[in-house]
Amino acid sequence: MGELYGLDAIRKFEFGEFFARKGKAEEERNKEKEIEHKQQQQSEGPQEPPKKETEEDASRRLMEEGFDPIQHEQFRQDLKEGKIGLPSNRLSLSTKIEDVMDDEVMIYFEAQNAKGATSEEDIQIRKEENAKSEAVGKAHISNGGTAVLTLAAGVGSRWTQGAAVIKALNPFLVVQGKHRNFLDLQIAKTVKTSALFDSVQIPHIITTGFLTHGPIDKYVEELKANHNHANQKEGKGPGDLPPIYLSQGKTVHQRLIPTVRDLQFLWSETSQEKLPEMKQKVPNQFSVPCLNLIHIYICILYLR
Repeated sequence: MGELYGLDAIRKFEFGEFFARKGKAEEERNKEKEIEHKQQQQSEGPQEPPKKETEEDASRRLMEEGFDPIQHEQFRQDLKEGKIGLPSNRLSLSTKIEDVMDDEVMIYFEAQNAKGATSEEDIQIRKEENAKSEAVGKAHISNGGTAVLTLAAGVGSRWTQGAAVIKALNPFLVVQGKHRNFLDLQIAKTVKTSALFDSVQIPHIITTGFLTHGPIDKYVEELKANHNHANQKEGKGPGDLPPIYLSQGKTVHQRLIPTVRDLQFLWSETSQEKLPEMKQKVPNQFSVPCLNLIHIYICILYLR
């Protein structure tokens, strides 16, 4: 404990006693945890150490997940030659960006919201257009001509402040006293739509990726099993879950090491304070060796 300045002898003694008791309590808790851990290990029996993945195992896994070594080598060559990279990842100065025109968008207009309507006639025209669009959509659903696609290949989420979780399975909302995830909500929407159209079958496709396919597949199977069990318990039929299919993405890539050219471009793009001419020479002379050191450090990180 550091020196306690500005305190009388009694206060110093009290603080010393408090921190001593606190340290002793923490030490006892750590010992208890260590004993519990040893007891758990003994009850589970001897465990084999985790098998290290060899380079051959890693290569096999890459190929199983759709890694294309020819394409990867082409990307690497293009990066070295400057055909791709940060400098070329910019819109051309001749690129023309325009606002979306009114005739390129179909606006769903509700009668109770007259914003944008200029007259009663305009309101009536929009209502008729909406009715036609609704009729086309309802006919497609009733005839089994629609399906639902949920994209669920991503990991990490703003709901967890960027933590590495499977976003589609991360519970983020409480409904009827139970935590629900993104897939729960999307499947529930499909079930509700199906019920509105005389229980027509609406296939629900879920796209998955390298890191999400296994857990999502397990979750869907558990969802089906629990749903069927609940229906059997209540004496109902097979249930109202839609046909659920998983579409596993088979595209993975390996990261490439940034080139010095990319780092120089990033350095030049970074907003920097412009110093007087004589003082500015120092950061200018420093930038090149600094970038070289950064590039060496990045290479070491990638090779570890």
